Amino acid sequence: MSANLFLLMMKKRWVVVMAVVTCAAANGQVPAPKKTDWTPLKFLAGHWTADPNPNEPGVTGSSDFRFDLDGSILVRNNRADYPPQNGKAALHHRDLMVIYASDSGSWKATYWDNEPHTIYYDVAVDGPGEVSFITSRDSTGPRFRLIYKRINDTGVSGRFDVAAPGGQFRPYRSWTMHRD
Repeated sequence: MSANLFLLMMKKRWVVVMAVVTCAAANGQVPAPKKTDWTPLKFLAGHWTADPNPNEPGVTGSSDFRFDLDGSILVRNNRADYPPQNGKAALHHRDLMVIYASDSGSWKATYWDNEPHTIYYDVAVDGPGEVSFITSRDSTGPRFRLIYKRINDTGVSGRFDVAAPGGQFRPYRSWTMHRD
């Protein structure tokens, strides 16, 4: 074996060894994922049933909030059933919302429903037992705001507001729920 061939083989081995060492070192430097502190939103966890609303007779619904993926997300499954009225067929609304901590640490949520809508929310804790889900002001279409307020250990109120582009939020629907 010539000296040049020997040096070339040694250089290749050196490159492979350095690549393995570099990857191993980089792998050890990856920070552990932060554990999300869900304390301000824990009041929502559980199964909730909508209380009868005299303004909307016959409407039934429920929400289920549960932590998933080892506590890294909070998932809301929601249903609302509206009876037929004024010649319109019954409506069966279903939606799913996933609440998560963004890379910056702020809470975000993504909502999907069977109508089909997708809504991206910023999440704000407005005080103890109060949280708001608000679409961005940069949105070109209508904006939405969903607010939950803790009434007591077994009760929560909810309100869904809508704002036309450039307009102010106006209440669209409100309700109360009790924990099952």
